[in-house]
Amino acid sequence: MGKLNLHIGHEWGDSVDLRLREAIQLSAALVFDLAERRGLRAVILKGPPATELGVRSERPSSDIDLLVDRDDIAPLIDGLEDLGWLERPTTHDGEHPLHSVTLYHPNWPADIDIHHSYPGCEVGQLAAFDALWARRRPTVMGERTVLGLDVTATVLVQALHALREAHKTSNIAELDYLLTHAPVPAWADFESLARQTGSLGPLRSFIKEAYPEVDHHLLPAPGDSWRQRSEVSEPGVFRLLHLQSLPWKDRPKYALRGLFPQREQLAASDITLLNAPAGRVWAARLSRLLHFLKRLPRAVRQWRNAR
Repeated sequence: MGKLNLHIGHEWGDSVDLRLREAIQLSAALVFDLAERRGLRAVILKGPPATELGVRSERPSSDIDLLVDRDDIAPLIDGLEDLGWLERPTTHDGEHPLHSVTLYHPNWPADIDIHHSYPGCEVGQLAAFDALWARRRPTVMGERTVLGLDVTATVLVQALHALREAHKTSNIAELDYLLTHAPVPAWADFESLARQTGSLGPLRSFIKEAYPEVDHHLLPAPGDSWRQRSEVSEPGVFRLLHLQSLPWKDRPKYALRGLFPQREQLAASDITLLNAPAGRVWAARLSRLLHFLKRLPRAVRQWRNAR
């Protein structure tokens, strides 16, 4: 990652050169400086605090993942927007509930991902936040105190992340690391937190491997939303499922938006498209359409299984 010249404003100083690793550290420090001054509750879910505990391998992060009290999300976003951060566009068009808002800075090499809930925690947002907030622990990033999670909560979050899209090569490696290198929390403590967050069902396959002494047949089944997220590897499946759920009068418009997305939706994968010439935007639409058509047979097969 090359150096970037960034003005981050206010008491965070003048222009500085940042590499990705430095930006991760400083963005965490920035968030917790803001949270402390405004009395907001936030905790880092993964990243360097997880690596520090041996739960995550030594590898670079591309963003900071935060879990934030739902009442504190708007003030935190407002504070970051005052410092030049912007909401990253998304391809989401109603397919499933969003669990986070991602912010980026035009001259900053790392995003800030603000979660109001975490996939796999199947209790209500407030109950899940309170259970994980109770597991917070102080650590240091960017030469200031920030909040991560304790070992048990970190293992739980990393396992849910690895299992959510279990087909991904990176997630397969993450799960393998958890099972072969990470510390294994005491079952009583892990089960207690998993029950509090409603994640026993989504974690069944991890529990089977990490705690072979536990009868996993007694664990609850995961909800339909988790089953779809963990078993589907084709993004088009979620559009097909949502299309099927819409009234007939709304289906043509939704299908058209999917085939020819707005500039903002295309910018979810390439932020430069927000201000690109129309010809480049149409080229991106065509490329996306051809990619979708190429993978459509596989998506249809998965859609039939997921219905």
